Amino acid sequence: ILLLLLINFNFNFNINNNNNGFINCLPLLSIDGFAWAENMAFDNSNLYVTDATTGYLWKIDLTNTQLQSEQYEKIIVIKNQFDSLCGICFSTDFSTLFAVGRLNNENLLIAINPMNPLNWSLLTKLPLPGNGLTLHHTTQTLFITTEGNFLPSNGYIYCFDLISKTLNTCISNLYSADGAFIDQQNNLLYVSQVLGAKMLIYNISQSQSQSQSQSQSQSLVTLQLVNSYKTPLKSLDDFCLSSDNKYIFGADFLNNTVSVFMADGSTNEAILISDQLTQPTSVRFGFGPNFDSKSIYITEGGAISPLAKDRRVIQIPIFNNLN
Repeated sequence: ILLLLLINFNFNFNINNNNNGFINCLPLLSIDGFAWAENMAFDNSNLYVTDATTGYLWKIDLTNTQLQSEQYEKIIVIKNQFDSLCGICFSTDFSTLFAVGRLNNENLLIAINPMNPLNWSLLTKLPLPGNGLTLHHTTQTLFITTEGNFLPSNGYIYCFDLISKTLNTCISNLYSADGAFIDQQNNLLYVSQVLGAKMLIYNISQSQSQSQSQSQSQSLVTLQLVNSYKTPLKSLDDFCLSSDNKYIFGADFLNNTVSVFMADGSTNEAILISDQLTQPTSVRFGFGPNFDSKSIYITEGGAISPLAKDRRVIQIPIFNNLN
């Protein structure tokens, strides 16, 4: 049941009867036809969605519908190019869409031209399949998480420097590292471990190192763990921060729900947003003139067969001035 909740975050996440919180209601937009919608990214006009089972990249366009009665146009922009596509994010100027995927048993980090999606280029190969993907604007570094086949201590965070085109392992010995999101203002990387629903928070810093083979110095991005905690969820796939970076909206894949909780882990309470979901995989606030910035958009996954078409991307409005 979708709950109508009135939440006042000024009173330590307690439920009360005022109207300063957010209201959960029926989805305004529901787009089906996916097997395993894994991740999504907004540019200035459209929403892009990856499918981990089919390897497709979809574009959701709300402005170019062929019929006025249609809410959206759903377009396959990459088909039969990859075995799987997972995490995606845009460059700061939206000219490039970065993605992690698999092709012929190789794990890839690629760059896609949204204006000509078939004209993609390989940035680097990854040791293990990538999952979460996010860009740190200040250092122009891509952070890639890997679940490590869900083996203990086999999860990693890779760092790819877009300037030097070098790949490094920033963090190792993780367990099922999945979602990744950056607080750009405070230079903090949030990473979820999907099994166990643990949140890891790293400070992103940059230093100069002198190369022995080159006379010029090179930038080195490092991560320092500043906080970790068990979240109130059963599992935590991908997630996003509110615009003030105080709250996390997380996809609980194993519990078929999306909930919100404090980003600093100061309380072990969570507020249910929706339980009418099928294996949710990611959450993002709308961005751009065509998508509501006061709504969250949720992807559903979990279907192994590429013939499955019942997973959705849905929009749920949030009313509490978080974004």
